[in-house]
Parts: sequence; structure tokens; C-alpha cells
Amino acid sequence: MKIRTIVFLIMAAFACIACTGSGLNKQTGYAELSWAQFSGLEKEFSLKLGPKALSLIHYFMKLDNDKDPELAFLQHIQGVQVKNYKVANNQALANKRVAAAYEKLIEQNWQIAVSAKEADGERVHILIKHTDQTNTTLAGLCILALDNQELVFVNVVGDFDEMALAQVMALSNKG
Repeated sequence: MKIRTIVFLIMAAFACIACTGSGLNKQTGYAELSWAQFSGLEKEFSLKLGPKALSLIHYFMKLDNDKDPELAFLQHIQGVQVKNYKVANNQALANKRVAAAYEKLIEQNWQIAVSAKEADGERVHILIKHTDQTNTTLAGLCILALDNQELVFVNVVGDFDEMALAQVMALSNKG
């Protein structure tokens, strides 16, 4: 990783600390979940960045003349929310909470992109929400992942096409 990229990420992290997720819930790709529905599970990590916080990241990206493909994709992201819960001995409760969150997202017109369950109980749900009826531009991406150790929820809000997302995924798999 280039020194400039590392410096950029550090500056962006400090800029984000000063901002909150305000305005994020007004975005089309925002997953509206009640975090009380995850009660009974120990929260380990929570992050919510909205358009104001990410506008600072977008500003720092304009300073980067190399335009790394991984970082260029960030220009299209308008918000992120991440939640991480410890499952420990609450596997049955965690399964119930993930099922409820999954159903809530379906009610909000999220579409299933991937839904997989392993024999050991590990499951991953990836849902997408389009900006319009053409189904070419994504407004959001949600990931619900559960294993016997933790439950992770990620919601990326933005305005990006599926091809750009596929390119970033391909780049991240090279490393």
C-alpha cells in the first residue's frame, strides 16, 4: 500500500471521528432496522457515517491524483452503518434476530442477491436496493453475516452501478 494511501486513510479516519451519521436515514439505500431488535446480544462495535462525514473523505480523495481504483469507488458512497454483536452462547437468539432483520429488509423492498447457510450454522445474506426501476444503479447494499462467534451487519448507502461494485470486489479478491 502506498504511503499516500495510508496517510489518506488516517486523515479520513480523523475527519470522520468529528462527524456523525446525520442525514443517512433520508437516503434510499438506508436499511431501516430497529437496533432494539438485536437486544440480548452484546454489541461489540457500532459505526454510522452519513453524507457529511463522507463528504470529507470525498474531499481528501480529490487530493489523490493517482485515483486508486479501490478508493475511487468511495466517491459513490453516501453513508455506511456497521454493527457487530458477540453471539457467544446465544446462537438461537442470534438466529432469531438475523431472521427478523432479514424479513424487515424484505418488507422494505430490498432484493436478495445472495443467501447462504452452511451446515455449521454460518449464514450470509446480501441484499441490494436499486435507485429506480431500471435495476442498473444501486442505492444500497446490506450484508447480514452470522457464525457461532459474531453477528455482523453492514449497510453501504450510495449511488453506484453494479459493474463498479463488481470491479471493486474483483480488486479486493486479488490481494
